[in-house]
Amino acid sequence: MDLGDRVKQARQLRGIKSTELDRLAGVSQGTTSRLESKQRGKFGGTATTVQRVAKALRVNMEWLMTGQGPMEETEEDPIPNRALAASIARDGGVDEEAIRAVLGMPVKDAEARTVLWWIDAFRAREAFLKQEREITGAAPAKKATRTRARAT
Repeated sequence: MDLGDRVKQARQLRGIKSTELDRLAGVSQGTTSRLESKQRGKFGGTATTVQRVAKALRVNMEWLMTGQGPMEETEEDPIPNRALAASIARDGGVDEEAIRAVLGMPVKDAEARTVLWWIDAFRAREAFLKQEREITGAAPAKKATRTRARAT
């Protein structure tokens, strides 16, 4: 199995036509067809073209080029330390239901929710610090002010 065969296999697995893959990959019309039909001289592709095709197909570039490694591209979790983040959020008073929702969230959804989750965690931390100051009687920390030198 060569590069063209792997492109065709992945494309068919995704259920998309070669013209659609051309569009998704941002390559000229007919590029996928030429690649799959092994018309190497007419392919005119570069490594960048193959990278675009791999990304559009959501496949591992190494697998596409060599057939080695896993076919599927692995998604990087946008919350790589979910358990640690959940522990910190619990200590800060974040609602347990919200924490469970984030822990069980698929990677693609987690990426969209990460910013909101951290805003909630920050608010909970601020509430926790305020409560701690009330208990201990400590004054709130003052914000540092910057001074600028004026040109004379």
